[in-house]
Amino acid sequence: MSGETLPIMQDLGAGATGCRVDPSAIALAARLLDRARAINPDLLVVNRFGRLESEGGGMLAEIGRAFTEGLALIVCVPKRYSDAWNEFAAGLDAQLPPSREAIDAWWRAIAPAASGRAA
Repeated sequence: MSGETLPIMQDLGAGATGCRVDPSAIALAARLLDRARAINPDLLVVNRFGRLESEGGGMLAEIGRAFTEGLALIVCVPKRYSDAWNEFAAGLDAQLPPSREAIDAWWRAIAPAASGRAA
């Protein structure tokens, strides 16, 4: 809601050869997503559907709640997790190419007419 970014990877130091998701950052992100969902926004953008979500954790419950409440969602899904996403979404989603034009066209088609907000 604030435009602030939330790093979700642990800092493993300069010599690290891998990366690790910070569970406390994911928990905070899930709370922030739930808080945003609670105010019934026109659109929620979730830049996260990764390994944790594909395994049934992470922010999957919060994404699911927003969906079942009928909120418009944009969820970024890396190709390697598309099978898990497709199982979760069960065909009830609109899969868009990652382009501004595609997102704008989708938004124009579903945006609440009364919001008065520009796409």
